[in-house]
Amino acid sequence: MDYDALLLLGLALGPLALVSFVAAWADRRRPWTAAGLAAASTALVVTAALMREGGLPGIAALPEFALETVARLWR
Repeated sequence: MDYDALLLLGLALGPLALVSFVAAWADRRRPWTAAGLAAASTALVVTAALMREGGLPGIAALPEFALETVARLWR
């Protein structure tokens, strides 16, 4: 299992959950999709943090980490 990919997927779903929550709030709907996205994002990041050797990368290392992970998956 590639925990780096799980971490990137979780980090990508987080902003989508926020956008979905704001859209549901503006339309006066219940934010079910936002809740599902937030739960999935949290679960993926926590799983990656617990299973990945060395823990999570720092904020400053995220761009390089993301490019390395995507390049490794692309090959």
